[in-house]
Amino acid sequence: MLGLIRFAKNHLTALFSGNAKPYLLLTAIGCTALSGTSFAEESDQKPLRIGYQSSPPYQIIGENGEIGGLALDLIEEIAERLDIELEWVYCPEPPDVHIPARDVDIWPVVTDLPHRRNYIHITKPIYQNSLGILSRSENPIKSPAETAGKKLAYYAREPSLTLVPKLMPQATPVPLPSHADAIRSVLTGESDAAFLWSTKSNSIEFKRAIDEFGQSSISFFVFPDTKLNCGIGADPLNPRAVQVVDQMREELRELVKDGSVQNVYFKYFLDPESEVSSYFYHDELELKNRRLTIAVVVLVTLFALLVVMAIFLRRSSRKAFEASKAKSEFLANMSHEFRTPLNGIMGMTQLAIQSTEDEEQKEMLQIVMQSADALLTIVNDILDLSKIESGRLVVENEPIELSNLVKTTVPFFELVAGQKGLKFETRISPFCPNVFVSDIVRLRQILFNLIGNAVKFTREGKVTVSIDTIRTEGTEYLLFDIKDTGVGIPESLFKEIFEAFNQADSSITRGYGGTGLGLTISKELALQLGGNVHVESVPQKGSVFSVLVPLVRVSEKSQSAPPIKELQPEPLTKQLEVLVVDDNSANLYTMKAALKLLKHKPTLVSNGADAVKLCKNRAFDLIFMDLQMPGMNGWETAREIRSSDTVSQPPIIAITASIFSNEAKEQVFQEMDGLIFKPFEMKELQVEIKRLTNSEATA
Repeated sequence: MLGLIRFAKNHLTALFSGNAKPYLLLTAIGCTALSGTSFAEESDQKPLRIGYQSSPPYQIIGENGEIGGLALDLIEEIAERLDIELEWVYCPEPPDVHIPARDVDIWPVVTDLPHRRNYIHITKPIYQNSLGILSRSENPIKSPAETAGKKLAYYAREPSLTLVPKLMPQATPVPLPSHADAIRSVLTGESDAAFLWSTKSNSIEFKRAIDEFGQSSISFFVFPDTKLNCGIGADPLNPRAVQVVDQMREELRELVKDGSVQNVYFKYFLDPESEVSSYFYHDELELKNRRLTIAVVVLVTLFALLVVMAIFLRRSSRKAFEASKAKSEFLANMSHEFRTPLNGIMGMTQLAIQSTEDEEQKEMLQIVMQSADALLTIVNDILDLSKIESGRLVVENEPIELSNLVKTTVPFFELVAGQKGLKFETRISPFCPNVFVSDIVRLRQILFNLIGNAVKFTREGKVTVSIDTIRTEGTEYLLFDIKDTGVGIPESLFKEIFEAFNQADSSITRGYGGTGLGLTISKELALQLGGNVHVESVPQKGSVFSVLVPLVRVSEKSQSAPPIKELQPEPLTKQLEVLVVDDNSANLYTMKAALKLLKHKPTLVSNGADAVKLCKNRAFDLIFMDLQMPGMNGWETAREIRSSDTVSQPPIIAITASIFSNEAKEQVFQEMDGLIFKPFEMKELQVEIKRLTNSEATA
């Protein structure tokens, strides 16, 4: 009891005398019954030391030394609710230095990277960081590969130190003291691009940089399906610290429920300076709500499409499965019907992402885009299966660098495995040639399916990718072994898992999702390449999927392919008059918005007859022609324009969502000048316009 009185007296005196520092948390009484110790003994424990540093807006140090920020305010609120006493310790270095040195017991927020788990206890995620590449619009960077040879600025702390060399190994690194410095480096032209993480944080830094340097035209690439989990860190050798941070993480749920988290975010992200600005804030909220409603409608539409697809499959399965070719044609035609509305959804979403500077809106639109991509993946799986079963899949063999195949396949899954706490290893035998001949697109597709399954179905343990050579029956093969410690498969189901729309257990679909097409397509593609896929597995212990492809060696000198030239944007030479012919209003609107974004002047018509009539009275620089239209289709319209006495004879680019055989593609290029498949990306549109008119605009 004396300990309780002494504890309360000391801390209350400090509080009411004004000597208590504003950022120190007062500990309270309680929780001794659970530990079995008296309150006096509990209160005599030393406060837990928590490290902090300057990392706005999550950790902020004011001019007078006061501290705050998103992470620190949340930790302070949680500690006060849990009656935990903390001692704040300034740390100039990252947690990778101070926690192993035992300078501190807790760290407010730690990015969850695989190697960090060796020396830092990290809680379940409290939020996620997005990854992106910022560049100037006159020289946009739209993928990690485009950073090769470019100056890449980044914040010289984790996770940048780990991710930059892994995701962009060919970039020229420019480490800088902060995200703000990296952003300024791009805006001033000192660097070509900046690798950024933590979207909300950087939106503030970017706004400050814009205010400093003036309005700039920028491009921002967001890594798809890649998020970095962040949790609260603790010294793994301190059981009390580990227990406390896990309690803090659970208490965060209550802060979310009662609105405390939102209050902290509003404090730092919405900073009204007057009564007037609060009105703007309400207007902004209404605008965001409207856009969020649109996003929800689009997602519901995507879900409805999947439901309709399932209904079509069930109703037509008996008739379609009577013959393999009939089934394949049915699936192909149905997939065409889905790709057409997907073109409108994905096209307008891409345009919306490019036209807004609001990071929260971009995140919502990215969710829509990811959902559309997921649906497109399912449709493409069905298309691949139909091509295989109808004998229309074309294998294109060419020299492949094994190192390039690995670099473009493995790193993504290393990151995903690390997020799940899995070990990931890649082993390449010294007997493997650096160069061999195969179809890199199909081989990469096989590896993506199998490695993706290994990571998905493994909850703990390790995933190993091994590459070696093997000779059997006089033929040399390249052997890819994908080994995991996952759920495993009973031997009785080895045959069934390679059948279309089948999985080892119905609970797999409920627990992990998927269509059951991945293994079917992988095996069929391997057979098309002259190889095969085999499986060995023990339930609850793991599986090994082995891919064999014929090894055709090529000397490095003779196979050396010319380097791929990066596509460099060129300034717009003139505004083009473009005619768009499509019976689908959504596609017309998408094309109109895309062409306007590229600084061209679109004219829209919904049928072939109007297109022919218009061409007789007006000159156009380019025509985009949908092939599947009622009445006069795209083929007939193009022929009529070619044979008529029109004002001009512009290039015609065919647009379609249908599957084409090689013969059909040849016919397109005999009668027209280009071909684009729906859904397409803005980059494809730019490339075709530049190729046929020697004119390019940058969005």
